[in-house]
This record gives sequence, C-alpha cells and structure tokens, in this order.
Amino acid sequence: MRTALMKLGVALSMGFALLPVSALTIETNANYEVEHTIIGTQTDSDGPNTASSGSVGSYVSYGGFGLEATSSEEGGSFVEEEEYGSFGDANAFAADSGRLATGAYLFAEDDVSSMDFHATTSWSNTFTNTTGGNANFDFDFNFSGGRLDIDGNGGMAMFSLDILLNGSSIWSRTASLSGNASVGTDVFDDGGLAHSLGGTGNFVVAHFSAFSDSLDLGDFASGDSFELTYVIESWAKTDENFSYVSANVGDPFSGGFSGAVSTSSSAPVPEPTTMALLGMGIAGLGARRLRKKN
Repeated sequence: MRTALMKLGVALSMGFALLPVSALTIETNANYEVEHTIIGTQTDSDGPNTASSGSVGSYVSYGGFGLEATSSEEGGSFVEEEEYGSFGDANAFAADSGRLATGAYLFAEDDVSSMDFHATTSWSNTFTNTTGGNANFDFDFNFSGGRLDIDGNGGMAMFSLDILLNGSSIWSRTASLSGNASVGTDVFDDGGLAHSLGGTGNFVVAHFSAFSDSLDLGDFASGDSFELTYVIESWAKTDENFSYVSANVGDPFSGGFSGAVSTSSSAPVPEPTTMALLGMGIAGLGARRLRKKN
C-alpha cells in the first residue's frame, strides 16, 4: 500500500520507547608492520577490542631498536651503541555515545625499508520500529574534520569514512595524500570532502572541514529492525627513508549519537479501488438525499 509520509521529526533523544536500541557494539583495532633493515619484519596489533557500553580503545607503537657494535681503538676495545630513530604509532577510540576517532603516524629513518600503520574503529547498533505503523527513518550525522600530512621523502596518508545499513554501504568517503620527493610527485584525492591544502617544500598538509549531512534510511514496517554501522579508518605508509606521514580523523557526532536517528510516521493513502468505492458511496448518498427532497 502506498503511503504519504508525515514528518514528525521524533529524535532518539526524545524517547527510547519509540526507538529502542539493542545489540550495541563498539570496536577498535590498531596494527603495524615495519620492515627493519637488520632485524627484519616487526609487527604488533591491539584488537579487535569490543564493548557493548562505555568506551574502548586500541594502541600500538613502534620505537625502533638500538644495536651494539664492538670496535677497537689504539689497542683497546669499547662498545659503541648506535641508536636508530624510526618510530610511529596507530590508535583508535570508540564510545557508546557514537564518538569515534583514529590516527596513524610514522617517522622513517634509514634503519627501515618500509612502515605501515593502520587504525580502525566502528559503532554499530540496532533500531526497531515500535511506532505501530510504517515509518521512515533518517540518519543525521556530523563530520568533525580530519588531517593528512606528508614530509621528507614521502609516503601515503589516508582515511576513510563508511556508513552501512544492514551490512551494505550507503555512504562512504576516502581521502588520500601521497608523494615521493625523489621524483617530485604529489597525488591528492579529496574524496569529495571540503578541504584546504598547505605546506612548503616537501611538506604537504591537507585540512578537511567539518560538515553535517542526512541520509534517508528508508521505510520500515512496524516491528522491523535495522542495523546501522559507522566505520572510520586511518593509514600511514611509506617505503622511503627519512619520511614523515600522518593521518588523523575524528567523528564525535556533535558530542554524542543521541538524536542522530529520527523517524516519521506514515499515514495510509487509499488505493484507487478504495477511492472509487468511496466516490460511488458519496454519489449514492447524494442521490438518496435528492429523492427525499422530491
């Protein structure tokens, strides 16, 4: 049956009885892989870490390695310690309020041949239509901004945003900044997000502006449920020495998720056959009234 939607703008914060929430899951993950020129491949990960309330986080860091070498001088010997300066980390945060944030950065010296840091966070919840009739749901969300940096000999910084309805992506954006100073190339993809570019020399920085948007999630019958998921990720990678790469993005939903999902009730519109029968009934009443008059 076709329906005419009457917008009521009833938000989640106005009553959990209308939009009960269940099966909340927040999840974070962080990991890295570093190829050290002497020690070999170094990896670490934290997660996936999950929770159904409160907050959860993941964090990994790489601090390089100090190597000792024995030398002799004027007949004597001493131990010389050589410190290597490559470092980096990846971190992710998620809260049941809907606040999400990820970051990844690295600084590569000549002790590594490649570095790859990655962080991801997600918020997933189930909403049920308990209005007693068909209803249309909207998702109003806010992006608080992000930043990508590269310096030195270059690398790649990237972040992505993805909103999924019942496991299928309905909105996504990916922004990336990459460069290689040795060949003088910079490649930037803004992912359709408002931004500004800056920096001098080999240093390039992209700032992404905050914005708000709204998605129509569709119509749901009384008693139907849907799962809404928001995922953000950050990457920092390089296979060059003497490079700095950083990617940061946060999405606090204006301080919380409450009020971001709203519903509109649906009033049934009579089918054409119903309208025809109704018209015949009105005509019949009119004819009967005329007969009485006569």
